[in-house]
Amino acid sequence: MRIVNLLPESYVRRIARRRALGRTVGIGLLLFGISASCFTASHLAAAEVHRQVLAEQRRLDQEQEQGRDLARLTAQHGDFRASEDLLAELEEPVPIVAVLAALARAVPDEVVLNRMVLDAPHELRVGGDGGGARGVPAGAASGKATGRPLKIELGGLAHTDREVVTCLSRIAEQPLFANVKLGKSRHIQESRSSRVAFQITLDVPVNRELIVAGKDGAHGN
Repeated sequence: MRIVNLLPESYVRRIARRRALGRTVGIGLLLFGISASCFTASHLAAAEVHRQVLAEQRRLDQEQEQGRDLARLTAQHGDFRASEDLLAELEEPVPIVAVLAALARAVPDEVVLNRMVLDAPHELRVGGDGGGARGVPAGAASGKATGRPLKIELGGLAHTDREVVTCLSRIAEQPLFANVKLGKSRHIQESRSSRVAFQITLDVPVNRELIVAGKDGAHGN
């Protein structure tokens, strides 16, 4: 059986063009979908990488902060060890335990000490002449008062000036200390509050009996 196409040739070409256009549009939509999926995936991957970078940066910052804290604590430890080495050379009549205990009693709970500098007389470091006991000056060994006392410089932080004055007064009331003075104080502004940084200087007479008797007499009057 013979099939005869009675449609005009122009109509057939138009139908073919429409089918080709439909295939082109379909392929374009498919490519657009693939591109959108790739873009979304790459965006999510970039966001994940960015999150990992931020997490790594935070970790590095924390390690650097810990390193700075460790270095600061190491430096403070070195200062305290140097102070301990100097204090270890001092013997009676200047008991180091008594000095530290007096400071612990005198400093209020609201006040924090973060610095302590000792300046001992030379004779306390090297000892007296003539074969005297190590760390004990010749004058002390013979019962005479030595010349220069042990000088201590304290640094700390308080919330108010009133707390600094209270700390100064309580240290001055300790029989072991003499010539207690407020060296300097200044206000430090922090993020949410302010503190007072202060410096206190005091003397610890080598002949403890003299200062105790002197203060007892002053309290008695």
